[in-house]
Amino acid sequence: MMLITVEMTDDPHGAAHRIGRSEGLDASQMLDSPYRLIGTEDEMVEALEQRRASLGVSYFVVPGGWAAGFAPVVARLSGR
Repeated sequence: MMLITVEMTDDPHGAAHRIGRSEGLDASQMLDSPYRLIGTEDEMVEALEQRRASLGVSYFVVPGGWAAGFAPVVARLSGR
């Protein structure tokens, strides 16, 4: 599954509002989308585990610009 938004932040609602505004979406639409991952490292790990369980998806593609910042999430999910 291709993630089109990845934003590690302590203010997921604020980030979702800011990003969504430019795309014509409200914060809840951004946060509820399986193609967007916005939140703290812990929230991202939890969200990806939930998506794996509910959608059966275990591979996620992260755009290159976010790859380095996403590494801690990958490390925590490795081997699970």
